[in-house]
Amino acid sequence: IQHFVKQLKNQNPNVFCFVTTGTITGKQIAQKHLNADCVSFLPYDFLPSILLGYHRINPSRVFVVESELWPNLLMLAKYKKIPLYSINARVSARSFARLKTFSFIFKELLNLFQNIFTQTQEDKKRFEVLGVKENKLKVFGNIKTFNVLQKQQEQKNWVLESKIILNKKDSVLLVGSLHPGELDIYLRLFKELRVTNKNI
Repeated sequence: IQHFVKQLKNQNPNVFCFVTTGTITGKQIAQKHLNADCVSFLPYDFLPSILLGYHRINPSRVFVVESELWPNLLMLAKYKKIPLYSINARVSARSFARLKTFSFIFKELLNLFQNIFTQTQEDKKRFEVLGVKENKLKVFGNIKTFNVLQKQQEQKNWVLESKIILNKKDSVLLVGSLHPGELDIYLRLFKELRVTNKNI
């Protein structure tokens, strides 16, 4: 949500942005990378703790990211007439099967949102099947990609500063977020690609 928070603050400089996370790591990353005014843990989804959270924060809008569906959090927002939005919403195939079984419950919960901005057209269809009103749904894309252009420019600057010279004929194999054992796979792939593409 780095880009989302940045845009929110740029467009509304006086807005107070309160971000909650569910893990220690998430909180540390948010504190380091987000232009938020406050970063805290999300209260446990028990009525007393959520009520206390709403009382202390007093939000004018609530944005729920991806698939965080906490019943007390959502129902109290609706009760307090606080506009509720779901951004970067998604429903995986695995979750879809489970949600479909209990769609009579989730239908009511999902329709508490004023709008649900989905990552893909497929996600939108799944939300429709789960009973979300079509006028609440909008395909917005994956917000994780929104700051890619900015990062790309930073990468270009790094390449220039590092004196790495790339020709137009050059191809680059970029590998990221590796897990143990995966590096060997990509090194083998690189060797295979070198056979037909000497410029990689």
